[in-house]
Amino acid sequence: MNKNKKINKAILSTIETLKKAEKKFNKEGKEIKDRPLVYAISIITQSNYNIIAHAGRLWIYSNGVYLSIDSKDKTINFVKKCISKIDDMEFIESKFILKVLDELFMQYYELHPYTDKDITYINMLSNVLSIDKDGTIKTVAHNKKYNFMYQLPYDYDKDIASPVFDKFLKTSLGDPELANVMGEYLGYILNTNSRKHEKSLFLYGDGSNGKSTFINIIKALYGVENISVVELTDMGDMQKCSLMDGKLLNISSDAKKNGLDTSAFKKIVSGEPILGKYLFKDIYTIEQLPKTIVAMNKLPYHNGDNSFGFYRRLLLVPFNITINEEDKDYELESKVLTNELPAILNFAIEGMRRLTLQGSFTEAKVMKEAMNSYKESSNYVATFIEEEQYEVVEQSTKTGTSLANLYNDFKQWCNALGHNPYTSTYLSSELNHLGFTAYKSSSKYYRIIKRKLENETGFTPIQNSKSPYDKE
Repeated sequence: MNKNKKINKAILSTIETLKKAEKKFNKEGKEIKDRPLVYAISIITQSNYNIIAHAGRLWIYSNGVYLSIDSKDKTINFVKKCISKIDDMEFIESKFILKVLDELFMQYYELHPYTDKDITYINMLSNVLSIDKDGTIKTVAHNKKYNFMYQLPYDYDKDIASPVFDKFLKTSLGDPELANVMGEYLGYILNTNSRKHEKSLFLYGDGSNGKSTFINIIKALYGVENISVVELTDMGDMQKCSLMDGKLLNISSDAKKNGLDTSAFKKIVSGEPILGKYLFKDIYTIEQLPKTIVAMNKLPYHNGDNSFGFYRRLLLVPFNITINEEDKDYELESKVLTNELPAILNFAIEGMRRLTLQGSFTEAKVMKEAMNSYKESSNYVATFIEEEQYEVVEQSTKTGTSLANLYNDFKQWCNALGHNPYTSTYLSSELNHLGFTAYKSSSKYYRIIKRKLENETGFTPIQNSKSPYDKE
């Protein structure tokens, strides 16, 4: 059952429990005459406190999980039906409905996850898994005290196997160490006691390599309603960030041309509170942030942030194996999603145990090489200038190369070496950082010219021009 069906069912069930409002009294024993407050109290108490306000939304507790009423219209309609049931009213002024809603929001309740430093709790469809530090797994009944805002869409099965998924990992990754990291991160997502690792998983690589299939399996494993999709470039946007509130996981794809906001990214990965804002609502603080997975063809430009603080948050997993057409199983996803999700959960739990015992993620050799390559490639403008033999010219010579032609040359150089050329803005920023002088003529120019001949490289910084230089 998808989220909309669940919340609609929970709304109807809650309304059915309501009865005609009785008189309400305050602590001093005086009758409460404020009718909006009376309705709000009646809704909360008659629903057995299953209705709460959190982060600017109403939430209903149903079958082990708090479900948010995300739509403003649906929220207002729900309150209207509650009032109608309590007082058998057919016509209700919209102003009065909003007053009752305001009173409901005044009864604020923070949905902080229930935490125990020695136990991890995972919310399943029929019960809750309790996992001790030593790996002992028990099942306990659903209870509101856990404050779950997610629920995995299947039940636990310790004996089930995953032959299709296991073969997929072996085929796509080709490295047991990388498979271990995958399992550890899948467990890390579910472990509310493990934010200290402060890691984001980056899956990257071109072509038919299984990356998209893995992402689709992850979505099914955690349930699409428990996953947000906020892109790297939007992590500084308060309205977009509000989509992450209370989610298990955020999945991002390729960063836009302007790269990622490393400041916001580092905060989110570390679980530091950030600001959020729903449309037409006040700014509020988001404290329950998801773990993050990024799936992209090429690693993102990070606006020159080469700090240890940025790199240490990354787990880079390359998908370098191209799956041949004859080896593709187009039914693989269907087989895994139909039969093997509980087994993949076991894979994640085993990864969680291993992460706890090790104290850190498996140090895969391939990932170390990927990180070194990423660090080097993040500074490759200087390498480009050196290899293509660009030299500084004096201002008095009134010569230089336009940014447009520099970028064309840079783009060809990057494509030949497998680097991401990003944008001309990126190139300009890096040239400025390296200390090269820019000036304006008909467009932007730099006081550098290329000494390397075209027949040595096949590249030239000048297009549609017989001259090897741009004149001021």
